[in-house]
Amino acid sequence: MKDKKNFDITQLKNIAEDFSNTHATSIYVKNGKEEIKLKKNNTVIFSEQSFQFENTEKSENSNITEEKNIYIEAERVGKFFSAHAPDSPDRIKNGSIVAGGEKVGNIVSMDVIYDVFAPFDVKIKEIMIEDGNMVEYGQALFCIHPLED
Repeated sequence: MKDKKNFDITQLKNIAEDFSNTHATSIYVKNGKEEIKLKKNNTVIFSEQSFQFENTEKSENSNITEEKNIYIEAERVGKFFSAHAPDSPDRIKNGSIVAGGEKVGNIVSMDVIYDVFAPFDVKIKEIMIEDGNMVEYGQALFCIHPLED
C-alpha cells in the first residue's frame, strides 16, 4: 500500500477553488499527518461555518476505497438550533439533501443569532447535535457527504 503523506498541487488547487465558491469562512483539511487550515477575511457577521476533512485508514487487504468524513463545525460557543421547527416537513434529518448555501441551523451566542450554512450541495450523514444544546468552538454539528455534479 502506498502511504500518501503530502497533498499534491492539484488537490490543493481543487480544495482552494471549492472553498472560495462556498459560504464557509474557514476550512480544515487533514491528509494523513499533513494539515491545512484556510480562513477567509469576510466582513459578514451573521454567517460563519467551517467543515473538516478527515481521512479514514484503508487496510492493505481491503477493497474499500478511502472514505472522507466532512463535518460542518461550530465557529463559536453558544446554543445550537435547527433551521426548521421540529414539526416542519422541511426539518433536516439524517439522509436529507441540502443545497450549498442553505441554512442548516443557528448558533445563539450572547443574544446574537449566527446562521450556519451548508458549504456546498451535501447529503446529511449524521446530525451530531440536538436543538438547544450548547456547542463549543470547533464541535462537529453535522457529518456530511458532498454530492457529485
